[in-house]
Amino acid sequence: MRQLLVRYLRPHARILIVIVALLLVQAIANLILPSLNADIINYGVVTGDTGYILRVGALMLVMSAFSASVMGSISAHYIGFISPAYADFFHSIELVTMVVIGGMASVYGSVVGAVLLTALPQALATFEGWETVAFGAILMLCMIFLPRGLVPTLAARFGKGE
Repeated sequence: MRQLLVRYLRPHARILIVIVALLLVQAIANLILPSLNADIINYGVVTGDTGYILRVGALMLVMSAFSASVMGSISAHYIGFISPAYADFFHSIELVTMVVIGGMASVYGSVVGAVLLTALPQALATFEGWETVAFGAILMLCMIFLPRGLVPTLAARFGKGE
């Protein structure tokens, strides 16, 4: 049985690693960050302990910086070099739009948003120079009509809560 599983899962090992990594990130985010936020309110704000607020805020800052450094390292490895032109304002807008469209509280939604908005510039290739306007319009429409994002809205619509 083990040999059969290894034989059929080996070609899909990279996909399985990505899925496990996404599930791990989602589990960490779902478990740690809400409890830290609640702790700040319960212990820091209510009791007036500013030292606690600063310690937990520093912990959240370190966690965010660590994840940003890991993603920057992966990005540098993928691209081959890093330059300021890679992280311009339009790229930041692309990333924010990907997360907002997919769903800010959903790892799968962010992946869906990234897939959709990676294909969008190819579709807008004939409208050269209008990509920024299109991204802005999509971001605006999504914030108005899908405030939770595409994936959580569809999941709630079809009865599968995320």
